[in-house]
Amino acid sequence: MTTSETIGAIAPALIKAQSQMQGISKEGKNPAFRSKYVTLDSILDTLRPILTSNGLMLTQGATVTHITDDKVIAITVESRIIHTSGEWISTT
Repeated sequence: MTTSETIGAIAPALIKAQSQMQGISKEGKNPAFRSKYVTLDSILDTLRPILTSNGLMLTQGATVTHITDDKVIAITVESRIIHTSGEWISTT
């Protein structure tokens, strides 16, 4: 995990946002294993309003990290939460 130089404004906003988060119901169905799962759409639909109301946004980007025989073998996805102050926290 990496962060901006300071996190004095983003940390309280994340704590407040986390206090507003609840469990997300499992809407996806996997017939092969007869199981249910939380879909990415459900996660984002639930979290976006909470993040936004606390001055936060989530952004993600992908980078090719390994190519073999002209085929992409691996990518790295970076997720970054940015606060209205400009502070951020990210992980890959």
